[in-house]
Amino acid sequence: NDDRICDAAEPNTTTDGNGGFYFDPNLGQHMLCASGGVDVALLRPFVGRLTAPAGSTQITPLTTLVMTKVNSGMPQPVFGTASPALAATVTSSSAAIANALGLSGIDLLTADPIAAASASPKLIQTTVAVETLLEQTAASVAVAGGTTGFSTGLYGNTVSALTAVLSSSSSPVLDLTSATTVDSLVDSTVTNVVSRSNSALQPANVSALAAHLISNMTRAVGTIPAAQYAATGGAVDV
Repeated sequence: NDDRICDAAEPNTTTDGNGGFYFDPNLGQHMLCASGGVDVALLRPFVGRLTAPAGSTQITPLTTLVMTKVNSGMPQPVFGTASPALAATVTSSSAAIANALGLSGIDLLTADPIAAASASPKLIQTTVAVETLLEQTAASVAVAGGTTGFSTGLYGNTVSALTAVLSSSSSPVLDLTSATTVDSLVDSTVTNVVSRSNSALQPANVSALAAHLISNMTRAVGTIPAAQYAATGGAVDV
């Protein structure tokens, strides 16, 4: 119904072993959601939820940042895939996230990170680095709060927090291989996600506990050669 909310009763399908999916073209173009299964990049069950705007052919952590930015820039619900205002917001949001991550010129909504690994190696490196940052930040906030795993809701709050940080960054391009940049990004994201989660935790305490580890892991996966991701279908041992 184009309300940009993932409902279980809406048309759904199951991805294949490589993450490919198919919907009947007669259904038209609508927002996409993905949940469950296994994160093949980090080799663990996927607890979060990925989204992508109508017209996307990919559902990745980066399309999720784009969709989150779209939702933050337009009131919900906005019905109809033909809305000029919505289309313009999707285009500008996609470009803004791509630019912030140093991926200017790449269409995040249609570019397959693995298939494009040779031509655009930074796309797969950044995709896995962002997912690592998201999952590790959500997990660290959960652990600091006394739980052993994070929820879909906490993952969503982390996505919103990172999107806000990227949207407000004073630096035009964030280098996810820079220790200084990633440390600062993690600190800002943790502060934001703790606030969004209505947690009594002190952000500084969470950052002190986990920021260095998250930063190291994010930078590590962000520098693995793209050819390795392509050869393993996106898998990486961290």
